[in-house]
Amino acid sequence: MRKIAILGKWLCKKSALVLALCAGAILLTVYLMQHLAGIEACDICIIQRYPYFAVLGMCLIAIIVNKKFYAYIVFISGIALLITTGYGFYHLGVEEQWFESSCQKDIEIAASIENLKKQIDSRTLIYCDVVLWSLLGVSLAGWNVIVSAMLAIYAFVSSIFIFRIRKNREIL
Repeated sequence: MRKIAILGKWLCKKSALVLALCAGAILLTVYLMQHLAGIEACDICIIQRYPYFAVLGMCLIAIIVNKKFYAYIVFISGIALLITTGYGFYHLGVEEQWFESSCQKDIEIAASIENLKKQIDSRTLIYCDVVLWSLLGVSLAGWNVIVSAMLAIYAFVSSIFIFRIRKNREIL
C-alpha cells in the first residue's frame, strides 16, 4: 500500500510531465491516423486538437521554466482538457444526431442556383456526423471525451495535491 502512495505522490508532483506526454501522444496518434492511415479529420476534429497543443505547451513551460506557477499551470491545463472534452461531447452528439452542425452531410434545399453553389463551395468534404473510425463501438470523438475527461480530473487532483503540499510546507 505504501508503494501505491509513493507512486501517487510522484504522479502528482510530475503531473506536468505526464500531461505533456499524454497530450503529445494524443496529437501524434491523430496526425498519424490522418496522414498515414488516411482517416481525414473534419472541422470539429481539428478544433478538438487545439486544447491539446495548449496543454503540451503550458506543461513544457511548467517543466522547464518556472516551478512557482507549476500547480497553476497544471490547473489551467485541466481547464483546457475540459474544453476539449466539451468539444468532443458536441462532436459525439453530432455523430449521434443529438445536435446539428454546419459540417453535416445534409444539404438544405437552396432558393437559387447561386445559393446552391455557395452552399456546395462552403461545405467540407469530411462530414462531422460520419464516424470514420471506431474502437469497441466508440468513435474517436467518444474516446476523446473519455480520455480528456480523465486527464482533466487527473490535472485538477494533481494541482490540488500540489497546492496542499505547498501550504503544509509554509506552515512548517
